[in-house]
Amino acid sequence: MKKVLIYTTLLIVVLLGIGFVVSLVSHWDDYWAILNYKFVDLENLQVSIMKIVKVVGLFMLFAYLNKQSINLLHRHFMSQNPDSAASKTVMAKNVVQVFVWGLWLLLSLAILHISVQWLIAITGGLSTGIGFASKNIIENIFYGLSLMTGRMKVGDWIEVNNTTGRVTNISYTSTVVESLYGEVITFQNSQLFTYNYKNLTRNHRYVLAVVYYSVAYGSDLQQVINVVEEATNKLKKSWMDPSKKIVSVVGELGDSGVNMKLFVWVTAPKLSSMTSEVLSCIYDTLKANNISIPFPQRDIHIVKN
Repeated sequence: MKKVLIYTTLLIVVLLGIGFVVSLVSHWDDYWAILNYKFVDLENLQVSIMKIVKVVGLFMLFAYLNKQSINLLHRHFMSQNPDSAASKTVMAKNVVQVFVWGLWLLLSLAILHISVQWLIAITGGLSTGIGFASKNIIENIFYGLSLMTGRMKVGDWIEVNNTTGRVTNISYTSTVVESLYGEVITFQNSQLFTYNYKNLTRNHRYVLAVVYYSVAYGSDLQQVINVVEEATNKLKKSWMDPSKKIVSVVGELGDSGVNMKLFVWVTAPKLSSMTSEVLSCIYDTLKANNISIPFPQRDIHIVKN
């Protein structure tokens, strides 16, 4: 509110100050005439200093209305459900901006006496070129609307083009993702569909991770499965899904040993870093139970003639 009042008051004070100085020498009517003088006076466009002042003043007022409307909606969404407030605020922000600035544009056109028919006549001749130039923009807006209607929300973890990250902002044309490594990447909305993005938190918070390990040939595989499952399920980390047990299975018979798989449901942010903790647990468990971990070996036979 301060910004609106300060800038608007400053604008009015400057105009009135100049007018006051002019009135001292009895030229107020001339000053007022200068302010309202239409230095552009066409059938479909009229521009004067006073009209420009009105348009600028309205711009500052509508900027304030836009910001405060978004803040009020955010508070309302926070009071309803803090978890989904960020996503709802982004969607509301896009709608409010279109409405507020669209209204400002209509009022500005009316003040400057710009005919809508005149704009249509001018843009009609450029429609073909504008259509080709705006193809990607329209496409991104279409996909943006599709995303914001429920496919994705702020805070979701997604995987796109071999990048895993958290969605921090969704607009009509682009989506901003903060990756696991800290980079902030902006994708055009159409790119998400081109790369067949994966929403890792669409249905729930957890995704399935596969941890690979091996045991030596001759090991009791059922014992291996039992001790590894028991040990890893006891970890009970905050990033593990408490409703799903960790399961181990035989993967394949490898060159040096039996390759095993461990299936763990983890939160998406932990997907790339949980392997170390789980493998450490597996290693200690196998060592404690005297189960050998294989390593590549080669037998060399020397034959004397």
